[in-house]
Amino acid sequence: MSASPTRPTCARRGRSLAPKLLEARACRLADERIHEVHPEVSFRALADGVPLPYATKTWRGQNARRHLLAAAGLTLPDELGEADGIPVDDVLDAAAAAWSAHRIALGVAGRIPEVPEVMWRTGTDAPSIRSEAVALWFDSESAEVGPRAVHTG
Repeated sequence: MSASPTRPTCARRGRSLAPKLLEARACRLADERIHEVHPEVSFRALADGVPLPYATKTWRGQNARRHLLAAAGLTLPDELGEADGIPVDDVLDAAAAAWSAHRIALGVAGRIPEVPEVMWRTGTDAPSIRSEAVALWFDSESAEVGPRAVHTG
């Protein structure tokens, strides 16, 4: 991928996300009720483990995701009132995250990795810190989603 003023590199995107990821990790370590959800993993689970052929920002991709959500009982209204200005892909991703949160609350969601990884971090001015890596959650009844299904780019 080439960098341009309108298309940042993956590394630049990663650096810009780092503070939010660290903030999310701190929240997760402070409250085990917090879970990380990746919308595309949720959509793949909604599609019985089949990767969706169209990107979220395309007409067909948005329609496919909206139909998958509706089939799962999440019918999105045609009008969102004050939220009408929110990009469609963000609304769809939020709905998929809500679906996953519901599955987590019911105790029927799966996770990637199945067993949490333990990471040790040491610093020159801090003692070793043990933390559980945040896992991605999905619907374990409808699909087997492996780590290769996770795409964060």
